[in-house]
Amino acid sequence: MRLLGLYDEALPRVYGYLLARSGSAAVAEEVTAEAFLAAVAACRKPDPPRSRWAG
Repeated sequence: MRLLGLYDEALPRVYGYLLARSGSAAVAEEVTAEAFLAAVAACRKPDPPRSRWAG
């Protein structure tokens, strides 16, 4: 699965989890954004990490 597909699939789960844990929409939005920015940065590395979603 490509990164955009992973984003589309995982965003509601990640955001929902963080919202439930933090109780704050603002915190959940910020941490969700940071998590996906970190994923993009990792994919841009010369040897990006592979995961079970890698296709």
